[in-house]
Amino acid sequence: MVEATGTRGSQTSPETGPETKTQYQPFILVVAGAPLHGKTTLATEMAARSNLVRLDVDEARAKLFPNAAGKMLSEEQERDIMLASYEAVHEQAQSIVGQGKPVVIAAAYTRSTYHEMLRDVVKKAGVPLKFILLECTEEEALARLTRRNGQGSLSNVTNPDQYRAIRARYEIMSQAILVNSTHLETSVQATRKLVGAHEIKPIVD
Repeated sequence: MVEATGTRGSQTSPETGPETKTQYQPFILVVAGAPLHGKTTLATEMAARSNLVRLDVDEARAKLFPNAAGKMLSEEQERDIMLASYEAVHEQAQSIVGQGKPVVIAAAYTRSTYHEMLRDVVKKAGVPLKFILLECTEEEALARLTRRNGQGSLSNVTNPDQYRAIRARYEIMSQAILVNSTHLETSVQATRKLVGAHEIKPIVD
């Protein structure tokens, strides 16, 4: 695992106006990390600024298993639901890159089982993978939890003990590149720098 840093910037400038959307070749970008580390926020922002197609495991879970939301499930039930949710997102990702489009997946990827599923999809799709692991302080994560509990969320993490338990058992994927998510613009710029090799450069006459 390596660490990346970014330069804080703005989406617009007085000289250039609104930022032009970046165009990427087909590849899979994963924005991973423990709950409350900003995965959905960063993935959404990356998709808004480019041709990346966003997929989200929490959204897939909510769609596939609407009756499981907010319920206490057994470890076996939770495992089966998450395996099915990851499988559904991976199938979508493989289909999308097969159409010549890049994908960004927001998902925790807490266990090595999910890592192996991802590697299998990348191998079948025949495209590059960039795996970003978001980190932040516990203080920041719990502040986000307080805000999220007041707004509503698809996540089943609703208290500090659940967050700490998941973070403690988190299994880090070997290809992970660490990005700090405290400031959104900083993490966006760091991620854009990391995936720059997949950018389609404009042809200049």
